[in-house]
Amino acid sequence: MNMNAKITQQVELAFWDFTIQALSESKFIRYLVWNFYHLFKGKDRRKTWITIAVVGIVGFLVGNFISLLVFIFNFLV
Repeated sequence: MNMNAKITQQVELAFWDFTIQALSESKFIRYLVWNFYHLFKGKDRRKTWITIAVVGIVGFLVGNFISLLVFIFNFLV
């Protein structure tokens, strides 16, 4: 059990090292974290869930479109 604790602690430390470095060096990552935080802490919960649903549906459709293009490309080649 002690070895598992060491592995989980090492993974956690690696995660936080990466996260802190990314937040320190990248304005884009800080922007994403700030907006993501305020998305869920905002007062308009309905708008938040509509945004999440729209992004999810668009992501699903884009993924299906890409897989269709790959299928067609593999079929023709």
